Amino acid sequence: MYKVIIADDEEKICVLLNSSIQWEELELELCCICHDGLELKEAVERKKPDILITDICMPGMNAIELIKDMREKDNDAKILIVSGYRQFEYAREALKYGVDNYLLKPIDEEELNDALKKICLEISVEKNEILSDDAEKIRDTLQSFFLQDIRNNSEIGRHMNLSDINQKYYADFKEGYFRVIYVKIDVDGKADEKFNLQIIQKKIREKCMSSISRIHNDTIVSFVQGGCIFTVNYDPEADPSIRQLAKNILEDARQAVSLFSGLNATVGVGNACGSIQNVRQSCESAVDAVIYRIISGTNKVYFSEDMELQYRDSYLGEDDKRSLIRIFELSNRELFRQKLEDIVRAERKNVLVLYKILEECVQLFYDTLNRNRLEGSDNIIVGKEILYEMDNTLTVMDLVSVVEENICGLMKRMLDERKQKGYKPIREAKEYVKKNYASKIKLEDVASEVSLSPAYFSSVFSKEEGMTFVDWVNEYRIEMAKELLRKGDHTVAETCEMVGISNQRYFSKLFKSKVGVKPMEYRKLYN
Repeated sequence: MYKVIIADDEEKICVLLNSSIQWEELELELCCICHDGLELKEAVERKKPDILITDICMPGMNAIELIKDMREKDNDAKILIVSGYRQFEYAREALKYGVDNYLLKPIDEEELNDALKKICLEISVEKNEILSDDAEKIRDTLQSFFLQDIRNNSEIGRHMNLSDINQKYYADFKEGYFRVIYVKIDVDGKADEKFNLQIIQKKIREKCMSSISRIHNDTIVSFVQGGCIFTVNYDPEADPSIRQLAKNILEDARQAVSLFSGLNATVGVGNACGSIQNVRQSCESAVDAVIYRIISGTNKVYFSEDMELQYRDSYLGEDDKRSLIRIFELSNRELFRQKLEDIVRAERKNVLVLYKILEECVQLFYDTLNRNRLEGSDNIIVGKEILYEMDNTLTVMDLVSVVEENICGLMKRMLDERKQKGYKPIREAKEYVKKNYASKIKLEDVASEVSLSPAYFSSVFSKEEGMTFVDWVNEYRIEMAKELLRKGDHTVAETCEMVGISNQRYFSKLFKSKVGVKPMEYRKLYN
């Protein structure tokens, strides 16, 4: 049994992780659960876990500091980072300290257990607990994670040489060229819904490998949601044969899917690279090349070097991002549809850029939910599902419809849930004011109390109540002042202080604007 520690400052995330892990099947044992960095540091030193599952940002000591400290003390425990989308760059920073994997919230149960399965296998290999009879099974399992590691963890390419890669993934790569070839399985409206994706993937691998084996040194095959990805290593003199190889692979793939109605195949060929360090870029270009089938059709080969692929860190401008964040925070479907129309109108002729922009919109939507913890979004797993649907669209119209219908549908669902629940953060804010109206109240403090950003809290409060938060606080204070003045036990000056307003002149002016008479006159009416 391998010992595991789970750490996250949010209790519900720890509960979710604990309930999602296949403890018995993976032969894992939970040591403890921690909610802050200092508690976690002590637990790591005391329990000496084999595996640590932790968030990046925690009070007391963040995970990056802890991991650095662990490595300096030669603690080689396996580390799985779980982070929100906005913490992505922090997660990448942690990778240089030997983090084994990271997952983005919301947690996908299958992805979590796959990552743990791989980590357990690596521990078994390192501890020489693997029997020779299991070697082929272990090889296939570890190689199935190769592409995921390359795509998610660029540090693998930077800090591991070819020998390290071969040892880690049971490969036989040699110095030469690498290319990633993506066989995309496309499903049209006539597809047999009963088809088994894994069976089709295995058939594609079997048929395509017979063609690839004629020129390669070694190939690692990865099964992904959309099909099969081949990382092919070959001698430079074989590069002129790649175009013919791609055609053969397309024919092999078409034969493999021909047994199932409504299935087609498309092949995307990534750029050639001279080292394992650049396989990630070759993979990205192969996946991007396949996007062109949206305008040029399936059952074709697309070479990234023939495409006009212009890569950027971001395809959305800063003004567009701010505008979209505001739209998502307000769950305004009409404004989102208008924004989407503007985007499509500007980029319709460049399908790759349009696709990338829509991908960013989806990620930004999820990030906004996660950052602001929007009411009604806790149980909505967005991002992957929409991206999977985008990946299976075959026309620009379908691509845009998938994004619009999914995001607008989720925003409507959240608005409906807010109405049913009376929008809990607003209720909590009002309760806070009722308990603390006699003290100084800052919008920032109340927003923090209900776990929302100040800007977002201010906007949703105004939308829900039809007035600003400050106006609502003042109205409540005046109502309390009226009650005190009616009793006649306190002077106007005392009443002013008791309802949390320090300036008597301002109090009198505010009171008259709300009630119609000055505080002294109001007091006389009831006494």
